Amino acid sequence: MIIIKAYFVKEDDKPNFFKQLFNISMIQNDQILVQPIKDNSTEKQAEKLAKTIRKKCQKNGVNRVVLSKNIQNNKLFYNKMYECAVNTFDGKWLQKYMACETLEYILKKQNLKKEETDITILTNYISSEVTETIKILASEYKGINIITKQINEFKNLEEKIFDEYGMTITVSDNKRKSLLKSKIILNFDFSERQLNQYNIYDEAIIVNLQDKIRINKKRFNGLVVNDYEIYSTRADDYFGFEKIRNYYIKDLLEESIYRKDSFANIRRNITYGHYKIKELYGINGKLF
Repeated sequence: MIIIKAYFVKEDDKPNFFKQLFNISMIQNDQILVQPIKDNSTEKQAEKLAKTIRKKCQKNGVNRVVLSKNIQNNKLFYNKMYECAVNTFDGKWLQKYMACETLEYILKKQNLKKEETDITILTNYISSEVTETIKILASEYKGINIITKQINEFKNLEEKIFDEYGMTITVSDNKRKSLLKSKIILNFDFSERQLNQYNIYDEAIIVNLQDKIRINKKRFNGLVVNDYEIYSTRADDYFGFEKIRNYYIKDLLEESIYRKDSFANIRRNITYGHYKIKELYGINGKLF
């Protein structure tokens, strides 16, 4: 018996008149094939389809889905999936484990060197993802600044970073000054409202690792990374051409390695597969 962790939802490549007339969705192995979604679909039609997918998942004990590229481009249906509480693999969980690759991509595009670059980290909590990322960055970058309200909780980490790497990291939470000189910012979990309370360097590049945000500052002329895509020379061998053609690789990788595990083990899957950042996206599309 094959255990299905997630259904892969895509439009049927070979729809027939009968299926289209009655809007029939079919399950084939680990895929849910839906009828082609029209650009002029109504909200009611989008909601009905989202509920149909939810029911099929619930009936078969499947908790999440991976949505095809075409379906994700249909914003009406994509939003209805969230409204109907259909959990999706969308790359956000994976993005925190690929923060280092994202920063390397930015530095390459900006013609910057690690040993000459400071990184500012925004976080409300001291998690394993945060601490392990800081350790990696401390061994490669010029300096690390941490902006958090939990200043006392980072005292032990400050000492450990200094003992192991000889680096003095700065921990603060000054809304007027903390981000005024920060050119590259790694936002782990600050909300849009929380981040907009700070004075931000006008040309800052903000790598956002949580829900999409927009900087509401008139003078802000920097970049906000809200989404991404990845690549690997081994992707075809691992996922197969058909899935690579229909789905985003970041979603496929997230589905394949999603589990409760140590930061090091999850990172090992990423480095072993030679996954790198292919593109970064902001509110208005591709960056750089």
